[in-house]
Amino acid sequence: MGVCADSDPALAWTKFIRLGQRVIDVGAHVGTYTREFARRVGPKGTVHAIEPGPKLFDRLRLEVSDLLNVKLYRYALGNMSGEHRVFHFQNWTLLPVNEQDPRYYSRSYVLNQDQTLKEEFPVLFMTMDEFVAKNGPADWIKVDVDGAELEVLRGASMALRDIRPYWVLEVGKYTMAYFGSTPKDLTSLMESYGYRLYDYQTYKEMSADQVEAVIPDSTIDVICAPEERPWPP
Repeated sequence: MGVCADSDPALAWTKFIRLGQRVIDVGAHVGTYTREFARRVGPKGTVHAIEPGPKLFDRLRLEVSDLLNVKLYRYALGNMSGEHRVFHFQNWTLLPVNEQDPRYYSRSYVLNQDQTLKEEFPVLFMTMDEFVAKNGPADWIKVDVDGAELEVLRGASMALRDIRPYWVLEVGKYTMAYFGSTPKDLTSLMESYGYRLYDYQTYKEMSADQVEAVIPDSTIDVICAPEERPWPP
């Protein structure tokens, strides 16, 4: 049934989501955040949960099958459109199939799996701006896509400029390096659109340099609030 924010500090920030709001969950995985979002927005709100991996999507569909305010999409959001073949690298990171990329021949497709068991599949890509144009704007957008967060933002210029939702972004040095980007690239882009950065646990404001300085070997979540809107909301 998932984990409630009352018992998981990583979900505590969801208390700022209000009844009736709309949330886009990019990289919904098996629905831990999706369920909490659905609880917060209530029956008059909507959660759009996006997960590209076929196995994870099937699990997600099972986990949230009782939630009437959740809509599911087996898409990948990024900075490109159309159908592309991808493969899992280092557990959940999805990379485009490219036979010139040595990672395509790595045995690190999925932890503890042999190369012959790698998961490779086609998936429909679209940009965030295309998704919003088709499905409507959101009050909150959470993005956890194992290093491709900047790619999602590069396809979201209209959402960043005009819609101005609150964003919660996973940021990690080693995962973003798979896509040739850095945490500073991401946080600097958000600041260039007039967003302020906040620690997801203390809710205190941080600079782009401070975010990069505190990132451990794993990842952290960063809350991004439009400078013209209050934080906490």
